[in-house]
Amino acid sequence: MKRMFVLLLCFLLLAPDLVFAKKSGKSAPKKTETVSEKKASRAEKKAAKSKKKSAKPKKSSSRAEKKPAKSKKGAVAKNVERVEKKAETPKAAQSRFDDPLSKKAFENFSVSRGIVKIQSVMENGSVLLFIENDSRKKDPWMPVVEQRDLGESNYISLFVDGVECRLERSGKVACSFESGSDFVTITYKIKKLAEVKANYVISSRNLVGDADCILVSYSILNCDKKKHDFALKAVYNTILGESRAAHFKTPSNAVVASEYFFQPSPSDNWVITSDGMRALCFSLYGDEITPPASVAMANKNIIEASRPESVFVDGRSFTSVLAYNNSSLALFWEKFSLLPESEILYSYKINFSKSDFQNDAELLKPYEPKTEVVMEEEIVVQEIAPVPSSAPKINDDQIDFETERKYLDPEKINSQYVQRLIDQINSLEQTNPAVNREKIQALQVEINEVLEVLRSRR
Repeated sequence: MKRMFVLLLCFLLLAPDLVFAKKSGKSAPKKTETVSEKKASRAEKKAAKSKKKSAKPKKSSSRAEKKPAKSKKGAVAKNVERVEKKAETPKAAQSRFDDPLSKKAFENFSVSRGIVKIQSVMENGSVLLFIENDSRKKDPWMPVVEQRDLGESNYISLFVDGVECRLERSGKVACSFESGSDFVTITYKIKKLAEVKANYVISSRNLVGDADCILVSYSILNCDKKKHDFALKAVYNTILGESRAAHFKTPSNAVVASEYFFQPSPSDNWVITSDGMRALCFSLYGDEITPPASVAMANKNIIEASRPESVFVDGRSFTSVLAYNNSSLALFWEKFSLLPESEILYSYKINFSKSDFQNDAELLKPYEPKTEVVMEEEIVVQEIAPVPSSAPKINDDQIDFETERKYLDPEKINSQYVQRLIDQINSLEQTNPAVNREKIQALQVEINEVLEVLRSRR
């Protein structure tokens, strides 16, 4: 038993160093390997694999070096093109600004005369207004409308068939500026629809004295091929009255400290905003003025509504959730139908004062229209001398009225000619007598001349 145990122990001790050859059915016996030999072969295989791996990156790196070399010419060429393009762009821009005419369209400018100054705002297509300040102060000009928003709250809106289009530099509206010694003109173009020219002319209320007012006029041209209804709104975010309890005053309401809405008339013909010293007066009725249909004084966000008439609340405070004490003035003109290529004009005055209009009683009195020319006698067809038979018969449709106005030929005057003049006056009176006043007066003068010719025939 002991002998058997000793033999088993020897076998276990010698087993790691013994390798038995495996035999397949008919194959020759394979060579036996020890454990140490196996380890050595494995180490050699690993070394060979590592050599292959280290050799591969060298080949790929050489290929990578060759590839950039091939595309390097193309990349350099592209970079040269980009550099050339960048170099060309500043030159083009520089040449554009070198042109003295294009400078007016791209650079802000100001026009001043007397106590009035107008400054352009190219970013928004609007203007800022200033009044002369105390010469002892650092800045000789004081703003009378909000300028912190670069004139965004001082603007014009054109209504086309009831739809509002705000006239400012944008994708829909293009604008350009012109200026002279005493005027600024902004031209707004709505593509294939309308053209609006806003003219600001610095003038004087009196024949003698400094310039102290601006005559503002808007001409609207229908550029479309069909008729449209046009209306206009002008907005000013005034700031003088915001330093006082009364932001505005009118002839019928001396203290306007909350929302107020009224229709101008010969007696209610102006709006004043003042800080107690400097003041603005918007004249809304007069010989050179197209009276607006309505005037509103309200908070800025109410004014900016498309049709704010329906949201006004008489007596509501100028303070709102969006702004504190921020009052604005808006002028509204009624819609007017324009045929293609037809034009209409709206106008009003902005007066400036450094004494709160204390010495301007003439400006603040009710408007009295000038006496109209009255025809001395009625034209009766029976009283007109008959045309001689030898004279050629004049066809009513062949009368050239533009020529007749310049060269009044007594031989061509007949009842049809006179009737056409009267019809023209009636038509102008029915459309808009304030806008067409000059044309009406010219026709009335012509009728008086016709009457003199008719009297000479008697």
